[in-house]
Amino acid sequence: MARWNISGETVTLESGPRRPVEGFLNRYGLRIAVVLGLVEAVLAWAAGFTLEMLLIGLLSVLGYLWARRRVPRAIRRPLWVVAMAQGIAGLAPLAVGAGMFVALMIGALLLVIGLLVLLGDRRRV
Repeated sequence: MARWNISGETVTLESGPRRPVEGFLNRYGLRIAVVLGLVEAVLAWAAGFTLEMLLIGLLSVLGYLWARRRVPRAIRRPLWVVAMAQGIAGLAPLAVGAGMFVALMIGALLLVIGLLVLLGDRRRV
């Protein structure tokens, strides 16, 4: 029996996923991509392939952007997860390097401030 909306409010009916795997990837695809990307970044860093991962990540993201309208809908989400994981794996070593650079700059700034405070104490002694 159909449910009738007599309250006047708009009701939006959303169809569920056609396949269980599609629903799973819709819910957890980003988490899977982040975990895979970080694990791959650590393994690539340990093996010394940091710059190669940047190139592979860039090519995979550009490849996905080129192919996303050309592949069937059932393949699009798994392809997105793979491209996102490769992009994260390519950017993670650079993000760590940039974070270390920022930390070094903050440390250098604090060191300069500390030296200025020491110079100010010299006059009082």
